[in-house]
Amino acid sequence: MRIASSSSGPYLRPRCPSVGYGRGQEPFAIGRTEYLAKIQSNWAELGSEIGPPHNQYLYTLVQYGLVGFLAHAAVFVAIIRSGVTLMRKITNPHSPRRHFAVLFWGMLAAYLVQGLFADVVAFPFLGALLFVFAGILDRLRVEAVSFRDQNVRV
Repeated sequence: MRIASSSSGPYLRPRCPSVGYGRGQEPFAIGRTEYLAKIQSNWAELGSEIGPPHNQYLYTLVQYGLVGFLAHAAVFVAIIRSGVTLMRKITNPHSPRRHFAVLFWGMLAAYLVQGLFADVVAFPFLGALLFVFAGILDRLRVEAVSFRDQNVRV
């Protein structure tokens, strides 16, 4: 079922590449059924019951198109840039701020890798926790940048 779900994503994307199909599972159910019928799969009758693909990035790309996918990716690029800036500004390897940044890097990596194998949006507590920690990380970055401007060691 997972293979049928994931293999239908690339079939759906070219049909509406820039803005996507919109939110919800109905476009996937219809598109999967068409795709599975086209390849004469034994799963064709179950195409509407499979659910979303187990790949958050493919799911975002099909739902929101290239525009939505790039906006989604831009959020993570901004978070990564904030973390990189914080790590560069904190020169003390024993600083609690640096330890938090390292902890956050592990959490972010786990979230991004999990997105390859699951629909992480279906678990809102994971996203909420990640973005709360991203807010704390960015606040620490702002403090580190302002302390650096005042020649204070962080």
